[in-house]
Amino acid sequence: MKYLFFDIECANCQGSQGKIFSFGYLVTDRDFNILVPPTDILMNPDSHFEPYVLNKILSYPMDQIKNSPEFPEHYGKLKALLEDPDTMVVGFAVRNDVGFLLDECYRYQLDPLSFQFYDVQLILEHQDINKEGKSLEKAYEAWCGEMPQVVHRSDADAELTMQLLASLCRYHSLYPDELLTESEEYMGFTRDFTWYFPGKEPVDHLSKKPQYDEEGYRIPPAGKENWMLKGTRNRDEYMVFLDTVKPEPGYQQDLAGLSFCFSQLYEERHCKEMFYFVQMIVNRGGKYTKSPGRAKRFVCSLQKDLKCNRQKKAEHEMRRGADIQIMEFPKFLQLMGITRKELRNLPSMEERRMELAKETEKVPG
Repeated sequence: MKYLFFDIECANCQGSQGKIFSFGYLVTDRDFNILVPPTDILMNPDSHFEPYVLNKILSYPMDQIKNSPEFPEHYGKLKALLEDPDTMVVGFAVRNDVGFLLDECYRYQLDPLSFQFYDVQLILEHQDINKEGKSLEKAYEAWCGEMPQVVHRSDADAELTMQLLASLCRYHSLYPDELLTESEEYMGFTRDFTWYFPGKEPVDHLSKKPQYDEEGYRIPPAGKENWMLKGTRNRDEYMVFLDTVKPEPGYQQDLAGLSFCFSQLYEERHCKEMFYFVQMIVNRGGKYTKSPGRAKRFVCSLQKDLKCNRQKKAEHEMRRGADIQIMEFPKFLQLMGITRKELRNLPSMEERRMELAKETEKVPG
C-alpha cells in the first residue's frame, strides 16, 4: 500500500467555488519512506487572486502561475494519483481540498474524481493529548516539537501532514493504514459532485449535476447564460454557425486575406458577441478559425495577464516565424467599429432565437 499526502491552494473561492493554482503532494510507503518527493503541480487558475492569497500564500512568481497549464491538462495525472486502488489518500482538513477538486471538475465540465480520503485533522480530535492544535501549523508544532519552516505552500503542507501522521503513528505504535482505518469517522469518499463523511451531512457542491431541458440541452447555471458550456444550446448553435456562416451583402472587403482567432477565455464566455464578431469578419471578407496556427490575427482575452492555451500556441508559432499579430481587445473593437456599450446591448441568445423564429414563420411554404 502507498500513501498520497496532498494539499491544495486556491486563487480565490468566490461563488463558493475554489479555483486551484497548486496541488502539492508526496507519496510514501508504509514506513513513511519517500517514494515520490514533495512536488507542486502548478496551474493557471483562470481567475483573479484574492489580496490575502497574493500577500500571505502565493509562493511562486505570478508569471510562473499564469504560464502554467490549466486544470484540465493536469486532470489525467490527478485522476491517476487519487484513484489508484493501491493508494490511501490523506490530507489535513481534507474535505475543503476535496471540494476544490470537485469544483474544478465541474467548472471545466470534467467527470468528477472518485476516490476515498482520510483526514488527519479528525484523528487529532480523538487524541488524549495535544488536541488544541486546530491548524496544521499548530498541530505540527504540538506533535513534532518544532515550528514548520514553510507553510501555505501546497507541497510543504503535504509534507507537514505526512510528518504529523508519522508522529501520531509512533505515539500509538501503529502503521498508517491501521491508524487511518481505526475509526470510520476518519474516512470520506466522493460520489458524483458530492463528498460524504460518516455522521456528517453530505456536501453537494452547489448541486453541480448538470440540468437538461426537454430537448436534451444542458441548462447553463445562473449567470452563465451567455457561456458556451459543453452540451448547451449556445455551444451547439455556435458550432453550426461557424460551419454555415455566409457573408451579408453591402460591406467593404477590407479584411480580405485575414483570418482571426479568439482567446478561448473570451470566446467560450461571450456567445452573443462571438456570433456578431464572426458575422462581421466574414461580411468584410475575412475568415474565423479556432486554430491559432491558421490565424493572421489573434485577439487576446479581456484580462491581459491571462493566457489560454490558444494564445500560447499562437506565440509559439510566432517564435517559429509565423505571420501572426496579437491584438488587444480594445484595438479589435476599433477595427470592428463597435463600442463596449453597443456590444453589451446586442440581443441576448434567447432574443436572437425568438427573432429567428419569427423570420422563419414569415417564410412562405
